[in-house]
Amino acid sequence: MVLAAGPFHAAEAQPVTGRDGKPLAGVPLDAFRDMIAAMRQGGLVMLIRHERTELPSREDDYSRSDTDCRAQRNLSVAGTAGAAESGVVFRALEIPVGRVIASPMCRATETARGMFGVGYETDRRMLHQDPDGARNLAVASAEMRELLVELAPGLPGTNIALVGHGGMIHQLTGVQLSEGEVVLVRLAEGGAVTVVGHFLPSDLNPFVRDALKAN
Repeated sequence: MVLAAGPFHAAEAQPVTGRDGKPLAGVPLDAFRDMIAAMRQGGLVMLIRHERTELPSREDDYSRSDTDCRAQRNLSVAGTAGAAESGVVFRALEIPVGRVIASPMCRATETARGMFGVGYETDRRMLHQDPDGARNLAVASAEMRELLVELAPGLPGTNIALVGHGGMIHQLTGVQLSEGEVVLVRLAEGGAVTVVGHFLPSDLNPFVRDALKAN
């Protein structure tokens, strides 16, 4: 697996922190501009952790159906609004997304719907790991990698969005995402992953304002 870290993690004095507590001031706008350009060109996979969830939240009940929202940790009001806001960002910046695949768990499908509309698929290989069951993090991550192998090398001219869970994405990319955050990767044959960068869609708001003014 190839991991390429971008220069946009360099810290600057007096950092401003985002909603996840991470410093934002060390992220130059040029890094976000480059990621927007790469997404517009296509051929990437957008690995997205589901949006913000309820606090306090219920534990996932793995004895129930994957699609039974009453037995899962679900999106908060802020998470639902955040998914919709991210959709506005992607549309305003004209980011092409040709295929959307989500974990069948409700917090992932609701994130996919908010960001990209109803035209998404679900795949159980994106399903959250069961900490106490046979489908532990290693098994879940291996299944997600199997899906990435099938998707390689991506779709020319457009992007693939995978909406899932933080532990598996971290296992595959080395990037620890906050809820609602996106890590961009390139896929090679065989499923090798190169990290292009990562961002919260709200980080792109300066470019959204410019795009809306231009229209």
